[in-house]
Amino acid sequence: MRKLFLAAIVVLSALLTVLAAWWAERTFEPTGVAVLNAETEAVDLRSVFLFLPDTGQSPAELIQAHRDGALLPTLDVVADQVVPYQAVWAVARFDAAVDSTWQISSDIYGIVGLQVLVAHPDSSERILDYSARAPIDPGQLTGPLLRSIPFEARAGESLYLLAAITRGPIGSAALTLETPQHLAERAVSKGIGLAGFYALSIATLGFFLAFSLAMKSPGAVGYAVLLMFGLGVIAYMDGLSFRFLYPDHPQIHIAFGLITVCLFAAVGFRVAALALDEYGGHGHPTRRLLIAGAVVSAGCAGLVLFVSPEIMAPVSYVLVVLMFLGQFASVVLWKLLADGPPLASEALSAFCASACMVIVVLLFTGRLDGALDPGMMVRVFYAVVAIWIMAAVTIGLVELRRQHAKALANEVVALQQATETAAELLEAEQNYSRARDVARARSRRLATASHDMKQPIMSLRLTMDSIAQDQPTDVRDRLSEAFDYMEQLSQGYLDQTSTEAELDEAPEPVPAEPEPEVETFDVSLVLDTVSQMFGEEAISKGIRLRVAASSLAARAQTLAVMRILSNLVSNAVKYTEAGGVLVGARPRGGQVEIQVLDTGAGMTSEELERFSGSYEKGAASEGSGLGLSICFEIASANGLELTASSEPGHGTLFRLRLPRVCDETGSA
Repeated sequence: MRKLFLAAIVVLSALLTVLAAWWAERTFEPTGVAVLNAETEAVDLRSVFLFLPDTGQSPAELIQAHRDGALLPTLDVVADQVVPYQAVWAVARFDAAVDSTWQISSDIYGIVGLQVLVAHPDSSERILDYSARAPIDPGQLTGPLLRSIPFEARAGESLYLLAAITRGPIGSAALTLETPQHLAERAVSKGIGLAGFYALSIATLGFFLAFSLAMKSPGAVGYAVLLMFGLGVIAYMDGLSFRFLYPDHPQIHIAFGLITVCLFAAVGFRVAALALDEYGGHGHPTRRLLIAGAVVSAGCAGLVLFVSPEIMAPVSYVLVVLMFLGQFASVVLWKLLADGPPLASEALSAFCASACMVIVVLLFTGRLDGALDPGMMVRVFYAVVAIWIMAAVTIGLVELRRQHAKALANEVVALQQATETAAELLEAEQNYSRARDVARARSRRLATASHDMKQPIMSLRLTMDSIAQDQPTDVRDRLSEAFDYMEQLSQGYLDQTSTEAELDEAPEPVPAEPEPEVETFDVSLVLDTVSQMFGEEAISKGIRLRVAASSLAARAQTLAVMRILSNLVSNAVKYTEAGGVLVGARPRGGQVEIQVLDTGAGMTSEELERFSGSYEKGAASEGSGLGLSICFEIASANGLELTASSEPGHGTLFRLRLPRVCDETGSA
């Protein structure tokens, strides 16, 4: 249904074109002769003129050709026999019935030159000599009309009117023979109409430009500029640029017009490309052709200064035609790329395109030269195109904004859904993080407990082996199996917790363990316990473990101090191959400093820092890599100061500082 509706508009426009052409041909049939009587105020010379190409004939030869019937009745036939800017003679005979005064006025659109002669039976006079290549004579103008000087027609005489018309792109012989009073009235009426047209056009274009800027649409702004260029072309063809911009420099008139037309085509090509960009056609081949057309048109505007108008005039007209075809291609691609404009926009486009086709065909073929003013037809053409462009662009912008608003609403909904999903993912991530932290805490506790149990089990095993030397073999075997099981169990927990396991569900938080109370204790108690725990292991390795006696007292968590020292002494015994391990305590002001010194391989500062981290150990180590990290963590958690210094090949020294307790006399 949509396609049938649009096709009907096109077919109707074509029929109107044919009917208008047929009506125009029947309306004016030039006779070559007219009678001037008392009732005559004006004669449209298009109904009287007969035509002949200008080949240098004299007025007498033209009059004789008129008498012999050698002139042609229509201008378009003669126009086909001449090149651009070549003059055409128009000849008519008038029989005066009364004495009267007359003037010739010109409505020829885009006229380049006009010379008018009046041949009386006994004399002849030149009443108008206008050329676009000569400065404007204000005396030749009445409002927008070009006029001749008055001449007299005497009763009973026959006179000939000869006009040499040098036309522009539009073929026309729109000359009028009229009385001075009638000319003055018509000039006022025509001036008011012309002023109204330009005032309305400028106001409308200003509003459209402001609207386009407010909508932030480069394509719409481009079309506003294009229409302004088009209005400039019409002003040129109306002669306004010549009259008001450079009246004393006629040599630039033709070049100015051709440059304006070429730039108009260049802007049109570029605007079509901009419009294509707004609908996703950035990489389309047609866009590259449109840009090329803009560049070529701009280049031709420069060539106007160096190439003759006879060549550049047809080139500029071809560029304008190609520009309009480019606009049509842009609209078609808009339909393909943007799912098509609304039906109202398509109907408007079909109607306006058809109307423009009718006007262009009739105007440039001269079919309506005798029926309608060509200047009016051009202005109607411009008005139709302007309304078409502004309405289509406005509808397109509104539709585009509606689509953008719909897409934005969809994006908002999608964003809301994404936000909800992100919130759910964040909650899941938080649950997972909590579960992972709980698992790590549990694993670390298990690893720490397993590590702390290893050395007491080993010390206990050495002690039991010493005690059970006199026991039967089966008893020693059972004890050995029991200690093997406890050592494997402890090592298994360490192996299991050395790599973190990820949890699928977040478990309940592990309740915090109650912290042991701070108490006062004798440092010798801790040192003796350490000596008993690791004495047998040192003897078995062939090294000496020396624990110095101490009478100092300290205040701290006894279990924490015991765990730190047992790990330090265990590592010292384990990694000392020769020499020994010394453990002792010294007073340091208000603190007790317990030192663990070994004669092992020692470490660099980088190795010492690295091995202080969890699960970090040397290449030759068979341990879990938790000993030092446990020591530093326990010391930090209990407010104790643990430091270490080591040198490769000279052993390692650890210092653990505890708050010192003194008796009432100030002695330890």
